[in-house]
Amino acid sequence: KLHPSAAWLPSVRHPDATFAVERSEIGVMMMMQHKAATPTAMPAAETKIKHDSDESDFVLSSSLDSRLSAAPTEADMHASLQRAMIDRAARAVDAVPRRGYVVNPTPIEHLPRLSAFLGGPAIYVKRDDLLPLAGGGSKTRKLDYIVQKALDAGADTLVTCGAVQSNHCRLTASAAAREGLDCHLILEERVPGTYDPAAGGNNYAFKLLGATTTAVPAGGVPEAEAREMARLRAEGKRPFFIPGGGSDDLGSVGYARAALEIAEYAHEHGAFDAIVTCSGSGGTHAGLVAGLAAAGDSTPVHGISTRASKDAQATKIHQLALATSERLRTPSAPPGGGGAAGGAGA
Repeated sequence: KLHPSAAWLPSVRHPDATFAVERSEIGVMMMMQHKAATPTAMPAAETKIKHDSDESDFVLSSSLDSRLSAAPTEADMHASLQRAMIDRAARAVDAVPRRGYVVNPTPIEHLPRLSAFLGGPAIYVKRDDLLPLAGGGSKTRKLDYIVQKALDAGADTLVTCGAVQSNHCRLTASAAAREGLDCHLILEERVPGTYDPAAGGNNYAFKLLGATTTAVPAGGVPEAEAREMARLRAEGKRPFFIPGGGSDDLGSVGYARAALEIAEYAHEHGAFDAIVTCSGSGGTHAGLVAGLAAAGDSTPVHGISTRASKDAQATKIHQLALATSERLRTPSAPPGGGGAAGGAGA
């Protein structure tokens, strides 16, 4: 049984998770479920498995049936079943409307010199710095979905928030310029005395991209957001607010997509032992967890918290990963015993 609320963050692992099959046994277990759930009157081309987590049907194609029946080893059956899970997760992600900013998977590159310097682990990097919009970076994946929602809602203005040199604000301004929308940025001065309106870097890029900025002290974003949205509506605008980092259950779908890119690579080249990512607003971390779980990949994801304590951040990632899985209607925990997500820690 796959428990629907287990998100596999070790510090918040759900005590009721009841699926504890060895990784080497998963092919046999899933095959047993497949046989048990096949009605005698149903043709092999549309065999269905009922899953607890979303009460939706899993459809295994006749091509999968043929691969399973021809598989000479348990490892081959496991590979075929994981292929089917990756394909199903990809269909769920592809069903969510997006702008198409992310056209192709970003490369995964081996870093031999850094690996040698650290004396052991083979380190790879996923080159999301190559993503489109101004300067690239992780937020492009999230905005791919969120900006589509804004346009579908008839918005003419994007409003968001971030630190005074926020990459998310830069990319939101870039998306707004690309789409012909106005953009208003609320910049939070989290360290007193650090905001300089004449500063370079992203602050300069905000101006180049035509965004309007408002600086507020630490903790001042909610009040400034309410005030800015009310002002814009009073002027006849149709503003759309994007949460900091684009990290809600829709934006996190962007990193569920990235997780499937990693799962595809691992399926062809061998599994990674761990994935390490920054964990701030949480969308990247939670999206990776949700995407890997949907793909049946139990590689642990270790988040390095940028601000919050380990326990607080782990709780946030747990909740956001579950919400993302619910949006996609995919399993929120991977088959097999190992966790799909490591705790967030500084």
